[in-house]
Amino acid sequence: MNLDFGWYIIGNSYILLSVSGTGDRFEDNYGNYIQLNTYLLGPGIKYYPFGSGLSLGACAGLSKASVISNIGVAAGSSAGYGLRLFAAYDLVNRYTGFGLDLGADVAYKYIEGSYVSNASLFLDLVWK
Repeated sequence: MNLDFGWYIIGNSYILLSVSGTGDRFEDNYGNYIQLNTYLLGPGIKYYPFGSGLSLGACAGLSKASVISNIGVAAGSSAGYGLRLFAAYDLVNRYTGFGLDLGADVAYKYIEGSYVSNASLFLDLVWK
């Protein structure tokens, strides 16, 4: 999950307020599961080097983890910190209006003495 709110600042740059999350679920043959969700909330920047098409970005801020299951386990971590880097290409390729970003991101989070990382591909609807 990625949700970025951006405001134009200068040139081809936008400042962001970003919320991102990733979940990993492990399930056995009996229907029991345990799920680890990690979240990152913080400011960032998004830059269009050519004005449209390719975009590059980074977000950094607070991270948290939560664990849920149907076998009686539920917990939340204390706050940590993290970083997310992403690159995308706007398939509609316009300077303004709606776009459709196809991209990839990586995130590194430090939560309660451990590093958690993830990588993902995404397809996002954008308005600029």
